Amino acid sequence: NTHFKAKVFSVGSAGNQCFSIYSQLLANQKKLNNKRIVIVISPFWFQSDYAKGTNPDKFLEYNTDYFLDKIINTDSSNIFKEYESQRILDYYNTYQSPPLAFKVFEVEKTASENLLKKVFYSPVVFTYKTILTLKVMMKNRELVVNKSTHEERKAMEQINWDSLYTTSKESFLKTTTNNKWYVDNKYYSNYVNGETRTFTIVDDSINQELKDFKMLLRLCKAKNVNASFIIFPMNPYCYTNLSALTPIVD
Repeated sequence: NTHFKAKVFSVGSAGNQCFSIYSQLLANQKKLNNKRIVIVISPFWFQSDYAKGTNPDKFLEYNTDYFLDKIINTDSSNIFKEYESQRILDYYNTYQSPPLAFKVFEVEKTASENLLKKVFYSPVVFTYKTILTLKVMMKNRELVVNKSTHEERKAMEQINWDSLYTTSKESFLKTTTNNKWYVDNKYYSNYVNGETRTFTIVDDSINQELKDFKMLLRLCKAKNVNASFIIFPMNPYCYTNLSALTPIVD
């Protein structure tokens, strides 16, 4: 790729959708200026249940207390923090006992509603923020104590990544022997089995994933990120209405 000549460190896997990516970047916004970032997008995220947005448990998998604490302590008038807070509150009632960081966003929102609530809830906000920050500091201290030694890091640098790539490719091919689509054997047998299908396009007005994607774009533009986007194609042997995705891809 003539546009992006750099080694890439990958973050995330299945379920790390647009809001999760948005939140990770927002937590590191001070480091984003003119940074080169590749964002991998699946068109599957914009249809059916995936269009509801990042699953809350997956969100927490990739957005730790450390990241959320950094966002909480940014300027409250920041439109990007406001969007983060709005989306976090969408998750709030899905938990019987919401994570501490979620409680901070919830109490901050309540405190902002009027002057009386601000006076009443300000001590609660301060207490929650302090506890969260202390929790993050203790976790960071554990990471410093357990960090890799110089010898371990040097051993990592000597790993033959090309050889590992070849081995992993060979291993993957062994799991796709019952079809010509390079789909995992078990998944193919249980969900595909040679049948074609269509997917459901969700209207833009209720497509939360699309809204999250647009905010991700706004964040990248505002922070002067040198971003490249990769949109993986859907399998044409399985899905027969791929043209329906054209407006989203474009």
